[in-house]
Amino acid sequence: MKEEILALVSDTNKKGVKKEDINDYVLVKISFTFPQDIIVNLKLAGQKKVKNLQKIFIFYKNKEHSNFSKFLENLKFKKNIVYTFSGYSKNFIDKNYKINNNIVGEIKEENIKFIVFKF
Repeated sequence: MKEEILALVSDTNKKGVKKEDINDYVLVKISFTFPQDIIVNLKLAGQKKVKNLQKIFIFYKNKEHSNFSKFLENLKFKKNIVYTFSGYSKNFIDKNYKINNNIVGEIKEENIKFIVFKF
């Protein structure tokens, strides 16, 4: 992780990012990669333990995590792995709602493979 962050900082030099904006540039890039359990733990930890916590929440929320349908509409790869903490019996795709993606076409329950893990 340290090497990836250093690469992002190096990338700011190539893109002409101002020195005072480097922190936000890195936070935008890494915040959307956090799994939801990390975000929940960050919320529970509180501001005293995590520097830039509010910025992380804002950047995370601005990505496609908060709306599953929007995420599916904007897929950029043919194969994707999505994990959720939802109950396994919950319907993920409404049969009456059409989700179209430029890469994979229409997304419907029939062309999704579900793998369920029980602990």
